Amino acid sequence: MNLSHPKRISRRNIIVYILVALFIGIAFMMVTEQLNRQNAAIEKEEARMHEAAIKNTARTTLAKEIHTHAEASAGQLALLFVLNDKDKRITAYGEMDRHNASMDLAIERIGPLLEGADDKKTRLISLRDAFRDGLQESVDALELNDKEKGKLLLSTVTLKNLQALRSLVEQIATEQPARPMAPEKSTFMDSRTAVIGLGLGSAVIALLLGMMLTRKVASIT
Repeated sequence: MNLSHPKRISRRNIIVYILVALFIGIAFMMVTEQLNRQNAAIEKEEARMHEAAIKNTARTTLAKEIHTHAEASAGQLALLFVLNDKDKRITAYGEMDRHNASMDLAIERIGPLLEGADDKKTRLISLRDAFRDGLQESVDALELNDKEKGKLLLSTVTLKNLQALRSLVEQIATEQPARPMAPEKSTFMDSRTAVIGLGLGSAVIALLLGMMLTRKVASIT
């Protein structure tokens, strides 16, 4: 009777189980790495969309500020035509300057939010300058006691430039910048399910392979 067979079989079984364990371990590591990559991709996409939403909100807010300050400045100019009190006129001029400065600041801040839209940046600055020139021409006519000319400039040049500026900032406020389509989260979930299924399938195959090898080793006696 050969007593070395049980020892040889035991050693072979150990080797088989070690190989099966390694196979399962490798499959588990691959599944874990893939899942981590997908989680990182989801988090990166969510962060990108969150940042885009913040930029969109800021751009809309600044565009509305430009519109508000431009109209307020034009309103103060119109008020100058009916004010006779010197102090009130000085206050109106001060308000015009304040609104113009606030409009400039809003335009400066909105510039970086118009990525890929250099034409809009250029048009915005150009319309702002034209609007301001119209204001100044009306003020000059008013200060020269030529109210009729000042009113004509206000109702034509100034208001026309104001309307053009308003149209542009409304367009900026409402448009959504083009960006790559975000992959659906369901796609990530489907992929994750497929990866998990692959891992479980690999584990089952490894176990079946281990059982087959064990039976084969046991039959060698």
